[in-house]
Amino acid sequence: MKTRLLIITALALVPLSISNVSAMCAAEALEWWEACNDTGLNNALPLNPVLLLIIVVIVILVIIAGIVIWRKRK
Repeated sequence: MKTRLLIITALALVPLSISNVSAMCAAEALEWWEACNDTGLNNALPLNPVLLLIIVVIVILVIIAGIVIWRKRK
């Protein structure tokens, strides 16, 4: 079980280990946050699709890990 959890965590962090991807995510998130502060949430620019994809992948992997851990304890 611990091995699976480590593998899932490692896979979730792989995109962020690439420096360009990590820097791009930080820059896009900061730009989006500034746009929200300047114009309000409804008028903010949409997030970069790559950033959204990375966020979605990480969320899905965390949900899968949570389900696996929950079923093992049950």
